[in-house]
Amino acid sequence: TEPITVGANLLENDRAALGQTTDIPFTTRVVQSDSLLTYDSFDRLSIAGFSFGELQDDVFGSTKHSFYAVPALVRSNTTGLPMPPPFAYTDRDVDSGVVIMPIATNYAVYGNARQFNFRAGLIPSRVEDDVDYYSNLMLPPSLIDINDGNLITANTTPTLLYDTLYATNNDSVLAPHIRFKFDQNFVNNVNMRDETTFDSDEALSTLLAGVYLETENEPDGLVGLQPLSSGSQISGFYFFYKDTSASMTERFYRMPLALTLPRYEKTYTGSLAGNLLQSGNDLNQVAVSGQGGVMTEINFPDLTMLEDKVINQAEIVFFREMIENYSYDTYPTPSNLGLYYR
Repeated sequence: TEPITVGANLLENDRAALGQTTDIPFTTRVVQSDSLLTYDSFDRLSIAGFSFGELQDDVFGSTKHSFYAVPALVRSNTTGLPMPPPFAYTDRDVDSGVVIMPIATNYAVYGNARQFNFRAGLIPSRVEDDVDYYSNLMLPPSLIDINDGNLITANTTPTLLYDTLYATNNDSVLAPHIRFKFDQNFVNNVNMRDETTFDSDEALSTLLAGVYLETENEPDGLVGLQPLSSGSQISGFYFFYKDTSASMTERFYRMPLALTLPRYEKTYTGSLAGNLLQSGNDLNQVAVSGQGGVMTEINFPDLTMLEDKVINQAEIVFFREMIENYSYDTYPTPSNLGLYYR
């Protein structure tokens, strides 16, 4: 006798009826997403990656992604004490300074733009690390611009980070990245400072509390950045100088990033998503966009038909709408969609 069938006759009256399908009425409406937690002060954790740039279209309106970059003091691994840079002493001068940010190759570029006009403004005061930050963050405005030039190019091909003159192992260092260069006025200000500027966070903030980086002239694209990827020694504030004590050998001083805080701005006026936000319940169209954009709320007004039922599968089917003059090649749909219970 097959063991699986022993006693089966005793269960006949208690078996659930199989193959039932029940249609459940529901309503949908498009709502604006909450801002995103991008820095958790309790665990001292920052969001690993974000995007930089702007998008404008008739479907989702205007999107602008910028960010704040805050430097960390360089400290000794053994003593924990600050290590001022060699150029803070009298016989060395900085030639140039840049912010370098690695490009997230798994995200790369979204949209058409590969070149981005930008501005870099000094953050006016120290940014504290003991509070939470969200994607709608707005620090006091940057009144002093320090960018030298206003154009960066996003290229996922690994390019020269610094050459053999700077590398300690005499080998060129390549990585996909973008760099924002400081102007000569800021470099001159750096060269006027002595080592006491690098003795504490408070002292450093009088020179460089951080920079706010934003795009200009409405580029049509976003570039993915991953400043705090695991094990990354690429991102940070770099200062290049000549070491006069070593026969004019080229050197650089890298300050890592203490914080990278993205700011996401969305404007839906006059767009399809904006119309859906205002229209309330709509069963014909829904909209979803990530990074603090819009989401669709699904409500089930009556679930009485599910009483005394065991549910082993539920389906909601969405169809992607082919919108005229909107390219899903340029603006790909998400590879996955999250569904959660509020």
